[in-house]
Amino acid sequence: MFNRILSVLASSGGDFFALLFALLTVYASFSAGEPEAYVFPRLVSVLMLIFCGLNFVYRVMANFAGEPKLTLP
Repeated sequence: MFNRILSVLASSGGDFFALLFALLTVYASFSAGEPEAYVFPRLVSVLMLIFCGLNFVYRVMANFAGEPKLTLP
């Protein structure tokens, strides 16, 4: 079971790195000093985090269900 989890996470590695980048941007946008000056970057970073998280969960669940991976023609 542990090998299966590792293989699923390895196959969705790009999604994982996108999620980590989204977490980094959320941290960077919320660590600024003046809150009213950074409303738009905060909104964009939170939306990016939500979409990257949903995409990562979808890809992991698709790999557990046995769906074929996305391939380029």
